[in-house]
Amino acid sequence: MKKHGSLLAIILASAICLCGCGNVDGITSVSSESVQEQTPSVSSKVTENSSDVSEISSPESADNSEFPSKCRIYKQTAVQFTDEQLLERFARFPEYGEPQKLPDYPDSLHYYEANGCSGFVSDGDNFNFRTDKGNLFVSVYNYLSEFDDGDPDKKYLSADIDLDFASRDKALENIRAELADSFGIMPEEWYASKFYSVEKEAVETYKQKLYRDAYEPDKVYENDDLEKEKQAYERNKDLPAEDFYYIEMKYMVDDIPIFPEGILDIGASGSGRGVSGTISFLVYTASGLEYIEISPAYETDLSDVQLAELIPADEARGLLQKKYDELITDSVPEVYDMKLMYLPIPQNDLGEYSTSFELRPHYVFYAKETKEFEGETFDYTVVTYFDAVTGVELASQKFSEDGGMMAVE
Repeated sequence: MKKHGSLLAIILASAICLCGCGNVDGITSVSSESVQEQTPSVSSKVTENSSDVSEISSPESADNSEFPSKCRIYKQTAVQFTDEQLLERFARFPEYGEPQKLPDYPDSLHYYEANGCSGFVSDGDNFNFRTDKGNLFVSVYNYLSEFDDGDPDKKYLSADIDLDFASRDKALENIRAELADSFGIMPEEWYASKFYSVEKEAVETYKQKLYRDAYEPDKVYENDDLEKEKQAYERNKDLPAEDFYYIEMKYMVDDIPIFPEGILDIGASGSGRGVSGTISFLVYTASGLEYIEISPAYETDLSDVQLAELIPADEARGLLQKKYDELITDSVPEVYDMKLMYLPIPQNDLGEYSTSFELRPHYVFYAKETKEFEGETFDYTVVTYFDAVTGVELASQKFSEDGGMMAVE
């Protein structure tokens, strides 16, 4: 799938050098909440045609009151998922039979498969379970999400329709309760950043278009991926169409979101230390959660908390301006957003896997950059992170237009 499972690819991606440049445009304070992309944080948006960093401040709040002056710093531990939790998910769908643990996988990845569903626990803090229907419905969502707003096909993604088997409010209530019951995840620390209703008409219309146009039914493909894709098509093409909810859940503490995408490398490039993404993908049907992808979730230690003074937002903007002034390149990124977000900083030594984290507030800057290569134009999002307490830059990384990580500085 195009969008899901990408966090593992992020961790394995090769880092390349990133050069940012240019001046930072002015930012004015607006709410970043919307029905589809709800981010419960204070966010400053860019105004156009500003060429000096001194203009990056909210005219309504020049004293930086658009951001808090203090934040808590927490200790966190990654939730350790177990084989027993995964097998419990299989048990909710007995019609698929008994799951079998598959060999030939590394010790850190426990992969199980039944006749119609599969799942794995990886490194203890990555959890994945999906039925064939769940896979199909995620593919339908991905297919529909590619249409531009205003396209007639986009009507099949609804942000307000209650489906027959459960209202949107009831579905979200059930999901939160299930996450808490099954995995010990505190429901108040998760919010739905995307929450779509998809009716069975869309599934019926598009399920035949989701796979390759042609397979040779009697041919066994030598390419394992093609063979698995053909087998999935054969299994899924006759699945009944059903209504479903598609939900992306993100994680927050003190109403401040944790940066969801993950960072390949923090500190000096090549340090071998990264920050995992915290976004989760879910499909909820009349049968329950048929697609779960969590990587990872965190337990917050409320007994070990520090209250820290934050550097003023204008000071952070000045740090970004200084960074841009010192770099030379032929492209000029346009900063369009600034947010205060938490990042879970691993407490491991270099080269060691970490389950312990310090949750620290960071000012996160978003910029658009356009580059030409061999006659083609490419748009990127450049994200830069400054520790909101110390002012130290954590990292700067580049994302392609479709959201894939391209580089880390």
